[in-house]
Amino acid sequence: MKKQWRRIQFLFKAATLKRLFTKNSENPLKIALAISLGVFIGILPIWGVMLLLGIASAHLLKLNKLLVLLATNIHFTPLFPIIAFFCLKIGFLVTGNDFGFPPMNEINLELLRSYFWFYVIGSLPIALITASITGLITFASIHAYKYLRVSR
Repeated sequence: MKKQWRRIQFLFKAATLKRLFTKNSENPLKIALAISLGVFIGILPIWGVMLLLGIASAHLLKLNKLLVLLATNIHFTPLFPIIAFFCLKIGFLVTGNDFGFPPMNEINLELLRSYFWFYVIGSLPIALITASITGLITFASIHAYKYLRVSR
């Protein structure tokens, strides 16, 4: 377990992330697309096949597989209740149903199981919006960093 934790810590060190984004000779657009794809897949309710789908789609689209896998982990446990809350909320709004929406602290897997289709319907717009915003921010920040580095 300690060995796995050290690997995770290594991936999220500032120097490692900086090297992954800036020292890479890839096009900033491809980097932004890889992160957007990972965020999109990470929000969709396809638990169990997220990583496989991420690797397969990154391979087919010729994107950086590591970046896709890192971004797919947006469904990580601390963020999951927030994502589930907004997916359910949007799902209820899109379908026009108002069943007395539960508060955020009452969201659990049993509630998601009973409102599964609302969660699926709400996850699509949330995934598209979040992936688009993440891709734009990534693209702009990489361009800004490279511009500032060149202008010095």
